Amino acid sequence: MSVSLDQTSGDPTARVMDTLRLTGAVFSLADLTAPWGVASGEHDTGLFHAVISGSCWARPDGGDPVFLSAGQVVIFPQGHEHVMLDDRDSRVSPTWQHVPHQHGRLARLSIDGGGKATKLLCGTVHFDRSRVHPMLTSLPSMIVVGGDEDTNGPWISATVDMMRRELSLAQSGSSGVLGRLADVVVLYALRSVLAGEGVEIGWLAALRDPAIAEAVALIHERPSEPWTVGELASAVGMSRSAFYPRFTNALGEPPGTYLIRWRIHLAARLIAESDVTVAAAARQVGYADDAALGRAFRRWTGVTPSRYRALRRTEMENQ
Repeated sequence: MSVSLDQTSGDPTARVMDTLRLTGAVFSLADLTAPWGVASGEHDTGLFHAVISGSCWARPDGGDPVFLSAGQVVIFPQGHEHVMLDDRDSRVSPTWQHVPHQHGRLARLSIDGGGKATKLLCGTVHFDRSRVHPMLTSLPSMIVVGGDEDTNGPWISATVDMMRRELSLAQSGSSGVLGRLADVVVLYALRSVLAGEGVEIGWLAALRDPAIAEAVALIHERPSEPWTVGELASAVGMSRSAFYPRFTNALGEPPGTYLIRWRIHLAARLIAESDVTVAAAARQVGYADDAALGRAFRRWTGVTPSRYRALRRTEMENQ
C-alpha cells in the first residue's frame, strides 16, 4: 500500500507532493532501560524511531545529538548512519544492525541496563522505488517532529499514542495498522519541513513559491510535452527573463535539466514496476524512441533501462 498527500487541483504544492509515493513499515519494538546505546548502519531506505514512552537522544553520523521525549519521532529519510542513546555520553553497541526483519510480526529488541525505561517503535519508510525523485535530495538528513514547538505536535503525539494502543492490543493485522500510522507520521513530518525555516534551495524550497510550484506541477503532470522555458514562463504568468533565474535559484538547476530529471524518474518507475517496453516508456515520458531514452537514462542512472529493470526486479524479489 502506498500513501501520498491528497491531490487538490487548485493547490500546486499538493499536486507536486502527490507525486511522492511512500510506504511505511514497522519492523521492531525496542524495550530499553538505561544505560544503552544502539547504532544503525547505512540503509537503502528511510528509517524512523517513534518514542512510545520515556526519552532518548538521536545522534546523526557526524552530527550533534538531539533530545527526544515521548510522542516525538525522528526520521532519517536517506537511511544514513545514526545512533540512539539513553544519554548523550552512553556507550554504543551495534545491536541495532542485527534486529531481524520478521514478516508478519514485530522483531523485539531488549536491553536491560536496570535504569530508566524507554520504549521505541522503529521502522522503514520507502519514499519511492526510484532514487531519482528530487524530494530525496531536498530533505534534511534527520527530521525530528512532535513536541511543544511543532505546530503538528498534538497530531503527531496522538498518532504515536495510537501506535502505543495498537501495540497493547496485539490483534491480528497490527503490523499493517502500524505501517499506515507510520505513513501518517511521515506525511506530517514532510509538512513540518515544508513549513519550517532554513530550506533555502531545492525541491522543498521551490514549493513555497507559488509560480515555481505551479511550473513544477505542470512538468510533473505533462512530462511528455516538449516544454520550453518560454512556454513554462507563460503558463505561470511570468516573463522568460524573470522565470529562468527564479526557477534555477529555487531548484538549483535550470528548467530543462529538471524536466529531464523528472522524465528519467518516471521512466525508471515504469521500467521497474510494469512490463512496458523501453520504447513505450520512452514515448510516455517524452522521448522519441528507446535509443533516445537509453542515452539519457544511462547518463542519469549509470545503467541502461534493461539493466535497471533487472536490478530492480532482483531487489524486489529479495525483499
